[in-house]
Amino acid sequence: MKHRSLWEIDVPIKDDTGRTGWHVFAGLATDRAEALKAAQDVYREAVRRQQDGDEIPAGNAKWDWSARALRPGWDLDWNQAELHERIQ
Repeated sequence: MKHRSLWEIDVPIKDDTGRTGWHVFAGLATDRAEALKAAQDVYREAVRRQQDGDEIPAGNAKWDWSARALRPGWDLDWNQAELHERIQ
């Protein structure tokens, strides 16, 4: 099994009024590609659940990927995401 590190993915967000900010994802992954895929996967699942009127799930453990506190109507710019390996 490959070693997994704690990754932080900072994704720029904006809404249609011109406001901007960041959505931060964090979790364990073996490399940058796996970290980005995990963040995108939990984001898509959270959006789907939010649209269905369901609660957005939290991770089962402290370092599980999750997408809490989504802002409806805000767009994420995944192409400008910043990936940081925080703990190896």
